[in-house]
Amino acid sequence: MKKQDVQISIIVPIYKVEKYLVRCVESLIAQDFLSLEIILIDDGSPDRCGEICDNYAKKDARIIAYHKPNGGLSDARNYGLERAHGEYVLFVDSDDYLEPQACANLWKEARAGFADIIISKMALEKPSEGMARFEKVAEDRFQYHRIYSGPAYLMGCLEGGALRVEVIRTMFRRDFLVRNDLYFEYGILHEDEEFTPRALLKAERVVLTDYVYYHYDNSRSDSIMNSTALNAKKIADRVKIYDGLRKLYKTVKPRKLRRLLEDDLSWKYIDCYCASEPKSRKKLGVKRLVVLKCAYKARRRAKALVFALAPNHYANRMREQALVRKVHQRRSSSKALPIEREPAKNIKHTEKKAGKSRLKKRMKFLAKFLFLILLLAGGLAKNIYDNRTNYTAEFYQVSSRKLTHSIRVVFLTDVHLREYGMDNGDLVEDIENLSPDLILLGGDLVNDTVDSYDNMISLCSQLTEIAPVCGVLGNHEDVKIYHQGDEELVKRFEDAGVKILRNEETSYSLYDNTVSVIGIEGKPEDFASYGAKECMEAQEAEDQYDLRICIAHVPTYFPEKLENYSFDLGLAGHTHGGIVRLPKLGALYSAEEGLFPEYGGGVYTLDNKATLIVSRGLGDSDKWPRINNVPELSVIDIN
Repeated sequence: MKKQDVQISIIVPIYKVEKYLVRCVESLIAQDFLSLEIILIDDGSPDRCGEICDNYAKKDARIIAYHKPNGGLSDARNYGLERAHGEYVLFVDSDDYLEPQACANLWKEARAGFADIIISKMALEKPSEGMARFEKVAEDRFQYHRIYSGPAYLMGCLEGGALRVEVIRTMFRRDFLVRNDLYFEYGILHEDEEFTPRALLKAERVVLTDYVYYHYDNSRSDSIMNSTALNAKKIADRVKIYDGLRKLYKTVKPRKLRRLLEDDLSWKYIDCYCASEPKSRKKLGVKRLVVLKCAYKARRRAKALVFALAPNHYANRMREQALVRKVHQRRSSSKALPIEREPAKNIKHTEKKAGKSRLKKRMKFLAKFLFLILLLAGGLAKNIYDNRTNYTAEFYQVSSRKLTHSIRVVFLTDVHLREYGMDNGDLVEDIENLSPDLILLGGDLVNDTVDSYDNMISLCSQLTEIAPVCGVLGNHEDVKIYHQGDEELVKRFEDAGVKILRNEETSYSLYDNTVSVIGIEGKPEDFASYGAKECMEAQEAEDQYDLRICIAHVPTYFPEKLENYSFDLGLAGHTHGGIVRLPKLGALYSAEEGLFPEYGGGVYTLDNKATLIVSRGLGDSDKWPRINNVPELSVIDIN
């Protein structure tokens, strides 16, 4: 057969599988598919595997045998891929085997949709709960024989909580792998966990088939994946893989897919930590803060929080539970043996003394516990009080080549009717002393549960005497306008001298520099409905030489929609700094993002290279008081 006529190349890495190799190769020879090449790679196997490969190559012209020094599974697969000629490639482990119609059916599926990746079902020698869960997710979320993009397939699997990464269940278009530099990482175990997500993120056409073509022998005790001798290396390699994937996922869009991929990593980090021996856990380099930040789903976040607070205790509990499950499985598969009980002894006196001793210890512990609770309650009450009566000025530095003179912007958001001094006199005095060139508002000055907001109108009137003031509305203003019928709200603020930007732009001339302020209203899901998209597109068509500041009340608006457009500085609020802030961990919760929000406050760099500043805000709504979360007046110096 000519090389250009090969349609499928089967790549078989071989190492110490003399007992199983014949079964594997015979299943490949038996394929009812003609345009086939079988690449047998003897990876320095010390047994008779090399001899068996050569004998098969002499008998069948479709078989090519290669011999190379041992380099591991990844190296052998890459070696085969570089020498393959088929339009599609299959990776088969040398201790497994295929159904006779495998190649014919997979080729038919591939050609029907010119797929990059074809994913099929797999039969296991030993049943697997994980595989059964994946098959259920596949049936519920996907249609067989239909084309999906790789990211869409990943999204569906991760939403269902069951992503499988086995390369052996998958056929790849060779040109797709080579063009995207998709090779296996050398020298690691669990290479599929590193390879498959990269491939799926690149794939444009993925097809699922309900055909079972691959028989996976997961019963061998001497296989790489079942070897206890390699357990420490397997775990260390997994952590290394997850660290690499975490860097890769930072650029993934849409944001929800990125968070789901990171969420998957969160649990895998925990799993590695729990699977390792207690003495070697520190060497793994699993960082608790990373696990927390990666967690996305509510249940996963709760587990990540428990793990972060007490990782060793959590890991030991998981190992105990796994051991109990194994014992129950063994007992259920064998007859229960009767338990012999020792005869009771007369130990009443001993029990009485022990009981008194235990009671004393419990009372002491209870007294200490109550004292600790009182201390914590007092500290918490003081913290809440301080956060309701004080605020801090947070200074930010932003660089821009578009300015010939530095400017200072003061940003207020989420005031929620809060007053600092009589008629906000203390706040106004502090802002005046800061000498701002521009004052910007991020919304939620009012509270939708309180009718009057006269004090905020007064605050704005005083601010306009210091510098030009403009800004956007927040969700509390939206409730008042659209649900409570307060049609005068915008007019009252504008009468006080504030320019309210409702999906529009305004410009200011400061020190011979033009500063454009773009105000975007609502939430990301409203982007295409109420003029926000048209506003951003109009700005894109204009001159890009002026400094552009974009304000949106909700911070997730920026990564989801706005960072696709050109601006220099983004400003947002809404999250109240996460309401509760934990030492070293940051924001605990936001209404938009749930536990451990990504945009809980601080400075971020967007994909369009713009700086995003998310303020903790100056107030809070009635429901949630701030804890360890000082209100913020944002001061931005743009140089």
